[in-house]
Amino acid sequence: MSSIENKVCKKINERALKGKEKYGTTMERKDLSLGAWINHLQEELMDAAVYAEKILDSGIMTVIEDLQRENNKANELLKGALMVFEMSSLTSRSDQKMVDACPSLYSEIQAQVERFKKN
Repeated sequence: MSSIENKVCKKINERALKGKEKYGTTMERKDLSLGAWINHLQEELMDAAVYAEKILDSGIMTVIEDLQRENNKANELLKGALMVFEMSSLTSRSDQKMVDACPSLYSEIQAQVERFKKN
């Protein structure tokens, strides 16, 4: 098992002990009908839906989306910086002619690098 699965198993064991202390029984109890078990499940699922709504209302999704947008911008700037680095390391005249043939692209890459440096 992975460390994540180990954490989940540990939490299940802790929860089982807490349930045994609180209710004096385990999940192996025989005093509940199938309908009662389904009712317990439904209540737990409704609680989960309430927790999900609380998290969504907290604005966390906006924060995550903003972070994703910033990450995408940073990736684009890094790609530009890599291109500038690659272009600046050209040594032969024929390679320099390629740079000279695409001055607007080279200028845009330099601008992206400058924006990256400022951020």
